Amino acid sequence: MKNDETKNKLDLILDKLFGMLRFGIKPGLDRTLALSEFCGSPHTTFPAIHVAGTNGKGSVCSMIASILSEAGFKTGLYTSPHILRFNERVKIDGQEISDGDIVALAERLMSESKKIGGTFFEITTVLAFKYFADNNVDIAIVETGMGGRFDSTNILSPLLSIITNVEMDHQEYLGDNIEAIAFEKAGIIKQDTPVIVARNTNQVVAVVRIQAEEKNSDFRYIPDNCSGEIVKFTDNLEMIADIKTASQTYQNLSIGLPGKHQIDNALAAIVAAEQLSDKYNISQEIIRRGIKNVKKNCGLQSRIELIRKNPPLIIDAAHNTAAVKALVETLQASHIKSDKINIVFGLMKDKDVSSMLGLMRPICGKLFVCSPDNPRAMSAEELMSLASESGFKNIEKFNSVAEAVKTALSSSETTVVTGSFFTISEAIEIIEKYHK
Repeated sequence: MKNDETKNKLDLILDKLFGMLRFGIKPGLDRTLALSEFCGSPHTTFPAIHVAGTNGKGSVCSMIASILSEAGFKTGLYTSPHILRFNERVKIDGQEISDGDIVALAERLMSESKKIGGTFFEITTVLAFKYFADNNVDIAIVETGMGGRFDSTNILSPLLSIITNVEMDHQEYLGDNIEAIAFEKAGIIKQDTPVIVARNTNQVVAVVRIQAEEKNSDFRYIPDNCSGEIVKFTDNLEMIADIKTASQTYQNLSIGLPGKHQIDNALAAIVAAEQLSDKYNISQEIIRRGIKNVKKNCGLQSRIELIRKNPPLIIDAAHNTAAVKALVETLQASHIKSDKINIVFGLMKDKDVSSMLGLMRPICGKLFVCSPDNPRAMSAEELMSLASESGFKNIEKFNSVAEAVKTALSSSETTVVTGSFFTISEAIEIIEKYHK
């Protein structure tokens, strides 16, 4: 198939696939199982690690995948959402799935999906699993989309389950209190399969522990016997930390993703790797390389990422309160001057915007509010009103992310672009053009 023909077919298929999002989310695993069985039950053909949580699950998945790739294993990685290209969601050893493979797999799955009322995420999940099976991966690291119990990825029978930080998010689907949300996340725990749990509130830990006991799952709560401390940030915003697990000490560990919150994510990835070390022959040196090279090995971006040093330009997909808190704490702990920052901010309507703005206010010199091109996005007018109510004095409103980014970048002050993945996606396209 010629490149132009493939690109045209890909565009048509992705238009149809993303058009399915308007039908919303349908709970249950029956459709995903039916789609998987239609193409040979690929989800049963490779070992997997399954990761759920509100924040940090993409980073943890990428860190584990990076470690396994460094160890020489052919490693599949399925994450969401993407930043610029759908292909980013499905990778093997850091290489994105090709346009041609997406076309071939999606055409077949979408045709079958129509018969059973399949959804966007059900199709993309089975597409990823089929791609991993066809390419004979040694292991796959799989991130849930939302929740866990009824998430399409939960047809897996993994070697290990991991639950990262759990916060209030997607309440309309997962429940209106933290215990209900934790219950949904804990739905990925399988019978007689170990679960690793990152730092969480007592309420979350209690809910997950009960679910683990019911499944006879070996339960490991990382903070009980592990610790981590930031040593320093380099001028490139690289983070050096001392990490201690129950069995090993990692002094001056270079963590490829900066931020205090990444200590807990690195701990989760390292503990998981140590647990797999007998079966997969993973040494401390391999773990060190995997954690350091996570961006290079997995193409991870927009996690407090320093794009430009002078003046500093940082992008971060901080799309909920906990993520904004982590961003602010990281900037305050780093060498970057954090009291006159230009912040470009746009996000979806369903977020706790007032709390997010309250966290940003102490470090913000000027706020550039905008609205990404998405029907679920909060309007710039509403965001400006909420910012004013939150005590911001210097606010400028833009109808597009592009105009907000262009204006912010013309300043000599530090610029941080944050908010939803949709905001980040549009911003990156402008930043790339701006620097050419």
